[in-house]
Amino acid sequence: MTHPIFPIVSKRTLYQQISSEGYHSPDIILLLQSMEILLPNSSEPFIDPQAQYRKAKRCLHLVEDQGIISMRVLQATLLLSLYEAGHGIFPAAFLSIGHCARIGHAIGIHDRRGVSQMFPSTMSWTATEEIRRTRWGVLILDRFINIGLPDRPFASVDACPEDLLPMDETLWDLGEQTVVPSLAVSSSTDLPAPPFARTCQAAHLLSRVLSHIGTNQSKKSPGQYFSEALQLHGILSSFKLALDQEVKSEEPNAFLVYSPAQGLCFSAIIALCDNYTCADLDDLSGVGTPEQLKMQETALNTLHEIGASVWQFASHLSNLLESQRSEIIISPFAAQCLYAASTQYQWYIEETGKVELKAAVDSLKHALWLIGNSWKNS
Repeated sequence: MTHPIFPIVSKRTLYQQISSEGYHSPDIILLLQSMEILLPNSSEPFIDPQAQYRKAKRCLHLVEDQGIISMRVLQATLLLSLYEAGHGIFPAAFLSIGHCARIGHAIGIHDRRGVSQMFPSTMSWTATEEIRRTRWGVLILDRFINIGLPDRPFASVDACPEDLLPMDETLWDLGEQTVVPSLAVSSSTDLPAPPFARTCQAAHLLSRVLSHIGTNQSKKSPGQYFSEALQLHGILSSFKLALDQEVKSEEPNAFLVYSPAQGLCFSAIIALCDNYTCADLDDLSGVGTPEQLKMQETALNTLHEIGASVWQFASHLSNLLESQRSEIIISPFAAQCLYAASTQYQWYIEETGKVELKAAVDSLKHALWLIGNSWKNS
């Protein structure tokens, strides 16, 4: 069930490995255990989620003690990190994604052309696509975990303009080769993109936002700093509109598969705007300039608008979970923005006394409760 929201493992290749090999190698067993803990909440009382998680962590330690390093080990560690992030297991999640980045560096997936590779170049384009997706998975989760720590360095390097986005998931699952546009080309919101590619784009924009707000303002002129913020706001606004159009498509699962990208986009917008709502926190040399005033006004207006959008987003998530119950899980990438929006609403209610907005907070909390209930309690 993690495949629709975090498709980094080739189902075809994994099935072939499981069915063709006379035995299951340790890294395959580790991957299967990491996938198992991400299954939707089970009604079976004898299954202990905490025990399953600890079992997967012990298996990872045993595999590493044997000196085994492979793409399967990286994928398994990445899924464990996703589990920890989704359940709020910190600092383990923060440390685990850093571990993923180091495994990726050791293998060489961070730069397939510029550095020596641990393993020979694959002849299969399906395997090449799987490597690309795994590398993007590390970057996405790394940026997501850093939302609450914008002044900390990333564990993985940013994507380059020439880096390729993942291809369409449906065609990849079928083994069909297709044209893969580069990030620079795909940044145009006029071009449609598959769900995971959109999640990658959203993470890339979130990375730019976190880098921006984590930058010391004194290193840039006030005009340059606030102009950069306005530019990021414009890009994110256009990206949000593109996602809105894709979610409205007639595909039955469109909302679910695009929800991680939507959630990351909302989180990026809230993080950017929250950084500019109070002039007292800005560098004094820039306070009162036209750029600063424009960005502050834009930020305040956007937070009101985005709050309503996230409220609607939460309502859709709640309806989806209440109708399908334990059959699906919602990506943590879609959930973080609900918490961020609820804190914005709560602050606004306390400042203005507009208690009628309590309904928004209750709706957001209810959606978070449903999401948490859809995962195994840890």
